[in-house]
Amino acid sequence: MTANKSKYEIIKIQSCSSNIQFETTEKIANELINGWIIHWQHHNVFLGLIKDSIIHWNAEDKIIKNGNDLSHFVRSRAFNKSTELHFWASNQSINGRRRIDSNGNSTAVIDTNMVLRGQFSDAYIKHTETKCFTNKRVIIKTRNYIEYNTIGQATYTDSRFLNIELIEP
Repeated sequence: MTANKSKYEIIKIQSCSSNIQFETTEKIANELINGWIIHWQHHNVFLGLIKDSIIHWNAEDKIIKNGNDLSHFVRSRAFNKSTELHFWASNQSINGRRRIDSNGNSTAVIDTNMVLRGQFSDAYIKHTETKCFTNKRVIIKTRNYIEYNTIGQATYTDSRFLNIELIEP
């Protein structure tokens, strides 16, 4: 009898994390240059494509034109394959974390796929100009960071978004 091989593989990478302050969505776009941004507000969630340091939102008619209006801010994650800038509202302030994969400490990680449905799928198709996505799924590729306690139990200590992609089911 052959044991089932896990679909997920633990790999070692170099990674570092630091606290950051939210300034403006333009500064986020300038830091990442190319990537994606998902911006949660109390009334909606918005997907933006960051291309050449400019954010192209999926719903120009619905989004608050000033992405820096924080009155409805809940969370924002801007990311590409090497970096994520993650901001969240907490106790009347905004906290932030920058995670960079390419330098820092050796870290164990697992990459996974999170399937998206509905508006995000449509927004992704619009941004990538893909006309036919029959039998494909829109996913957010995520990376989960693992640490081990003193008795060897593993736990996730952080996670970040890497990319948005189309995959075969």
